[in-house]
Amino acid sequence: MNKVFTAPICSSVVRPDSGDDVTMQGMAYMNSHNPSMADGWGIPAHRSGILRCCTRRLLTAMISMILIGSSLATAEDLPWSPPTLPAPGHDVTDGRTIVQNTLDFMGGYSDLAFEALVTYGAVQDDGQKIHFDMLQLVAIRLPHHLFWMNLFDDGSSHSAWCNDGEFTLLKQPSNIWGQITVPPTISDAVTRISTEYNIDVPFVDILSGDPAELWLGENVHSVDFIGPAWIDGQWTDHIAIRKPGVDIELWFRQGAEPFPMRIEMVYTTEPQLPSYSARFRKWSTEVPEGSIPKFEPPTDSEKVEVVPIVGN
Repeated sequence: MNKVFTAPICSSVVRPDSGDDVTMQGMAYMNSHNPSMADGWGIPAHRSGILRCCTRRLLTAMISMILIGSSLATAEDLPWSPPTLPAPGHDVTDGRTIVQNTLDFMGGYSDLAFEALVTYGAVQDDGQKIHFDMLQLVAIRLPHHLFWMNLFDDGSSHSAWCNDGEFTLLKQPSNIWGQITVPPTISDAVTRISTEYNIDVPFVDILSGDPAELWLGENVHSVDFIGPAWIDGQWTDHIAIRKPGVDIELWFRQGAEPFPMRIEMVYTTEPQLPSYSARFRKWSTEVPEGSIPKFEPPTDSEKVEVVPIVGN
């Protein structure tokens, strides 16, 4: 029997991130190949420690290379005491105007790349609330190319490619991958991946091409300007959004490039999703040709079937 990526409804939450036998946003990729390989990695338990160790070292090396080649500011570059607040270039009393300003700015680019340091929460079966971290790397070349990598704090990773109507997902250290056919445009492909297959797409509101509906749509109860805030060496506009089921806070960089700098989300109707936060960095409006890595099946990897959620 072939191993399968699937996402049946599941009520227990242990670690809502990367494993084959855990829950992500109340759903799970379940490993139906062999129940004895249910250590959350899709590999025999006696081998999981070795692979985890190797994977941690590999991911540590990858992250080190990213950071060494980056222009991350030092503590001296990011003083807590900010400079004088500049004169605003827009109506800072109107939260909707600030959000629309960012949407108009980002909508003018076909290429976008960024990193996000994410913390997300989960509630254990005994009611205890815990939190996990991950680093997300995202690169978009509209209308047909998307790549992301999720580096989880347990040493595992998910890498995903969406190119010209084909979506590929690679999970490590399970060393399994699958492919499905999707619509050719990124916004339609992301919608299908997230809704029909319950694959967790990072920042789906941005990648789906319709953040305006999510942040300013008819079901949004309020969009309030809280005030200026100093975030990671930048002045930002702090916005609070209320809509059914979720409270959202957004911090948009002030100035000529009003990228999102931070997002906080609290789910008010889903007890298994108590909180979510992300800090964005390394925004870029250029993704050069060839900068998105091509998918090559890893050595000894196994291709598996990707199955839609039951009922779709």
